Amino acid sequence: MEKEYLIGVDLGGTKIEAGLVDLNGKVVKKIVMPTEASKGKAQVIQNIVFCVNKLRKDTILGVGVGIPGPTDFRRGVAMNPPNLPGWKEVPLKKILEEKLHLNVAVENDAKCFALAEYKCGYEKKVQNLVGITVGTGIGSGIIINGKLYRGSADSAGEIGHMKIVDDGAKCGCGNSGCLEQYASGRAIERMFFEMTKKKLSTEEIAELSKTNAKARKAIETAAMYLGRGLANVAVTLSPEIIVVDGGVAKIKNFVSMAEKEALNHMKILPRKVPIIHSKTEDAGILGAASIVF
Repeated sequence: MEKEYLIGVDLGGTKIEAGLVDLNGKVVKKIVMPTEASKGKAQVIQNIVFCVNKLRKDTILGVGVGIPGPTDFRRGVAMNPPNLPGWKEVPLKKILEEKLHLNVAVENDAKCFALAEYKCGYEKKVQNLVGITVGTGIGSGIIINGKLYRGSADSAGEIGHMKIVDDGAKCGCGNSGCLEQYASGRAIERMFFEMTKKKLSTEEIAELSKTNAKARKAIETAAMYLGRGLANVAVTLSPEIIVVDGGVAKIKNFVSMAEKEALNHMKILPRKVPIIHSKTEDAGILGAASIVF
């Protein structure tokens, strides 16, 4: 007898993580590959299709795709993801359904992450939660009274594009001084390059930081800016908890450094908002799969 599954696709600026998910919320098979965003929209879509086809098994009820940027959930359109060059109002749901012959749902990746954190870890503990993803870019999903808050145009939670530095670095969104330009993986790479004129990946800088003061400085500066951004979120929304994940969040002590900075800027709150590192494995995949229904 065939089993029923969902497929969750976490589309990042640098890599795609996709998983076959059973109806108990367990990832039973996973595939990871480069996004290849620099090769254009068609290549990225081809990579998504490749991942889904590699994961097909028995009956697939649908595919959920988490997008790193604003989305129109109802229409299934990727609006203008800053870390996917050339993507503007891409009808990804329609394109993938035509290629895969499966039901497809499309949502902002950070909203997917927040949903997964709430459903898999905190549903019985809190009603108000903010999930923050820190990787190539920065995004967030907001749970209010147990429900995902999308905002008037499905764009609530784009904290990576709050202005944090006057006359700051130019951002892919078109503005300058955005949090994403000071606390993300790309920010760490840029700051390290400005100090050393060496181009290294975030992972290489993280490893180097164990012995190199400039690498350590880039990471500490990013954590400081993230902390200030999280403090802004905390004093605006007053959630019960903020959960952080993503490639940059996995750098040793990064989240704790950000929390220390954030707590210094929450003096107005009667209760400090705890900021913790996610313990949910494959939250991006699980969250993407959960939006199918």
